[in-house]
Amino acid sequence: MKYQKKPVVIDAFQWTGLPQTYPAWIDSATLVQNEGGALCMEIKTPEGPVLALVGDWIICGANGELRVCRPDLFASVYEPAAGEPM
Repeated sequence: MKYQKKPVVIDAFQWTGLPQTYPAWIDSATLVQNEGGALCMEIKTPEGPVLALVGDWIICGANGELRVCRPDLFASVYEPAAGEPM
């Protein structure tokens, strides 16, 4: 048998690394430097802290949980919801 994901609308935010306004749901993130000295955003996920790199997408799931998604994977899985700008 084959299965497909149910359509779910999520909130998502692409971190640019530049000064920008963050969505209210991203309140648990902190800016840190990784071992190489690059600026990262530390996101608290259900599995523990994850570092988001510049360009990564931060996703707020259906239950309010945060996830980090690389840009190529995000583009292959998500598209703007009906009525949202591209």
